[in-house]
Amino acid sequence: MKPSTKRLSILIAAGCVLLASVAFAQEPPAKKKGRKRGANTKKATANIRVKCTDPEFRKQVAGIAETLADVRQLKFKRPITAGVLQRDELPKVIEELSEEDEELNEKIDALQPLLVRLGLVPGDMNLRDFMEELSGDAIAGFYNPDKKELFMIADEEEGDEGGAMVIAHELTHALQDQHYDLNKMKDVLDGEDDMELAFEALVEGDATVAMMEYEIAEQEMGPFARIAYRGMTNLAMSNMGLLTDLIGMDDEDALARAPNIIKQELIFPYSNGLRFVRHGMGGSKWSVLAEAYKQPPLSTEQILHPPKYFDDELKDWPQQVVAPDVGVLLPGKWTRISRLVTGEFGIRGVLAEFPARYVAGQQRAASPSQAAAGWDGDEVKLYRDRANPDSVAMVWYTTWDSENEAAEFQQSLSRWVVARHEDAKPVDGAIDRWQVGENQVRVERNGSDVILIDAPYPDSHAAISAALWDKVWKKEIQSVDQLCPF
Repeated sequence: MKPSTKRLSILIAAGCVLLASVAFAQEPPAKKKGRKRGANTKKATANIRVKCTDPEFRKQVAGIAETLADVRQLKFKRPITAGVLQRDELPKVIEELSEEDEELNEKIDALQPLLVRLGLVPGDMNLRDFMEELSGDAIAGFYNPDKKELFMIADEEEGDEGGAMVIAHELTHALQDQHYDLNKMKDVLDGEDDMELAFEALVEGDATVAMMEYEIAEQEMGPFARIAYRGMTNLAMSNMGLLTDLIGMDDEDALARAPNIIKQELIFPYSNGLRFVRHGMGGSKWSVLAEAYKQPPLSTEQILHPPKYFDDELKDWPQQVVAPDVGVLLPGKWTRISRLVTGEFGIRGVLAEFPARYVAGQQRAASPSQAAAGWDGDEVKLYRDRANPDSVAMVWYTTWDSENEAAEFQQSLSRWVVARHEDAKPVDGAIDRWQVGENQVRVERNGSDVILIDAPYPDSHAAISAALWDKVWKKEIQSVDQLCPF
């Protein structure tokens, strides 16, 4: 279970409902073409088993499920369980889920030193503990695909604002799971971080749109109010800067204290997922999403630029990159401890964390979004010296759509090295090599590919470079069944 920003997305959506209602207060409600509220309850909710002694909550879930099934144009195929958790009960549930998912905990522990080397999280942060704390603060509701259960989180301080929308959102996840098997896809994508985030954006974008369309149906909005509501929610939810600013409003909230990349990654599936789904649906073509689940988007590039997925002429599938393990080329015994695929979204985050300094006489560096555009695939690996755990080596292989885009990234990456490491000193006056503590860092380009080597023992760097250029494996991936185990 991953922390989410549903509380924020629901707050924005609820606010837009109010604005749309005020703006079009004189507009008569839309007529529901023959649909009487509750008329389809048996058909839509016969498989809803509510794990709650409160009959009012059971009735609420049944009514929401009825409307949602009509809105999302999917039927519930199997029973699910729904319930309510008090917010003070949530930490225990998160702890239990965390203990059950030891593989995820190991991945977080392994990933942390790589994120530290990239400058994305502080070196003294306990990332696993922080993510658990973050889960408790950020979650408004969740669906557990392993147990087929969904829960709404009740909060005495915040009341039940947006409670129905939370339930609609989580019921959508139940529908997705029943029709498209969420766990199966997530298992297939395990280890391909950028692909995982892209798929999550499809799932959360779908659920966010369904939640908003549910609210339109419940509020019986007329045509102009529907247009206003969709427009305002699309604008607000697609603005990552606005969402990040809103997160920072409460300094006590763990989400406000999170490193920028974590904030942005939590927001991304909702904000950019919403925009991606709306673009694909056009008006209200839910059938487009059925096809998207059969052949899902496989990069955050496609989520950030929807035509690169939906437009046949502009479609741009990513390359899976598997570079050779180069730890054997370093003196001593080195172990690979983590692997990461940053994608266009991640490269934006890396470059934005340490903006390039302007130097008089030099061309201004591209913005992080400009430098990340044209990404086609990448892989970062971190190695650790078994004899000296504080000694690490990082190798980053990236491939681009064109040589020009690769050259632009090479320039931005070189400037990032200097901004990231205040003690970076050019080696023998070179513009692409620096001494950083015991490590030497170099950036190289070969055609449309760029590599970064950040490792000690510079005498070994030429061999590492040659191995990367000669033995890297790259393949365009259009379907998950084409993925190569790494």
